[in-house]
Amino acid sequence: MESKYQKYLKKYNTFLVYIFCCFLFLLLAFEGIYHRQIIDTYAPELAAFNPVEDVSDDKDKKTILVLGDSFTAAPNSYSHFLQNRLTDYKIINSGVSGTGVIQASIIAPGRFKKFNPDIFIYQIYVGNDLFDITYPVNWKTLSIFRNTFWTASNYFRSISFLNYRLGQIKASKRYKNEKGKREMLSIDTTENFAVEKYNNREKLYIKAEPAILENQIMVKGSRKKDFEKFLTELEKLVSHCEKGKCEAYLLVIPHACQVDKHYLKNMEQIGSEFDEPDLILRDEYPFITKIAHNFKKDINVHVLNPIQFLRDMEDDNKLMYYQNDGHLNTQGQEALAEFIIDQINLN
Repeated sequence: MESKYQKYLKKYNTFLVYIFCCFLFLLLAFEGIYHRQIIDTYAPELAAFNPVEDVSDDKDKKTILVLGDSFTAAPNSYSHFLQNRLTDYKIINSGVSGTGVIQASIIAPGRFKKFNPDIFIYQIYVGNDLFDITYPVNWKTLSIFRNTFWTASNYFRSISFLNYRLGQIKASKRYKNEKGKREMLSIDTTENFAVEKYNNREKLYIKAEPAILENQIMVKGSRKKDFEKFLTELEKLVSHCEKGKCEAYLLVIPHACQVDKHYLKNMEQIGSEFDEPDLILRDEYPFITKIAHNFKKDINVHVLNPIQFLRDMEDDNKLMYYQNDGHLNTQGQEALAEFIIDQINLN
């Protein structure tokens, strides 16, 4: 005969199972909504980085659709400078911070349907685009929460989206002035590199996987398999750019450590491990050469490699990257816009 305690425990366990099933059902439902973009979950970004008249359905100009991560999704990004320079074009900035090719493939169908672009630019970042394919698990250096979160995010991409959206809400004050209007994110461009000042997110990535930069640049270790998945998703993404009607450009932005030795030394101070540091500084490196090789027979897809251009600018004493953040600074973003205009011959 069951005791009162056993009956209570049984009811309690049943309740927990019920709660878990409800949570799992809601998660699966939202995952489906997110992947199919039944609701445009990235509509706020589209509205934030584009003039109202440009996001209308009217196509009175040739259209350039731009997708990418935080290098693109910023008020001072190269896309912003393209919008200012190329007044004969409609430049649609559909970049979203913290995303990779998987999320871009989710966003793309709706954007291509709405804007029917003549030119498609997809911005790739060597620094973390393979990290976004598989988030690492490292029980020695990361917390239980971080390991659990990244493990779940590998299977449910909507979890990463929810985390991103919560982060955007918290950071919204950083993007607004007193009148509530969006303005450029202020990062001190004059301060010198210091480990304690460097971007915490990037330091977390290196803490999780010390060799992550070399593994991605050289496409080796565990990131070799991730690169295969990356190429598959990239092919799916550019397939939306119909031959004869649209030209696709893959803009591959290198990590700062590939551009100049002083950035490489900075990364080593943070904890990055490099077995072959000299290979990191090559103009042609496996990440980009493998992309170029994969699309060499597709005349509709072009790979843009700005590494030598950025290196020449650095050699001319023009800093392209922030010293305590892996992103291009405003000077670097404006220079990148000029590089794109020249490469695609948009003058």
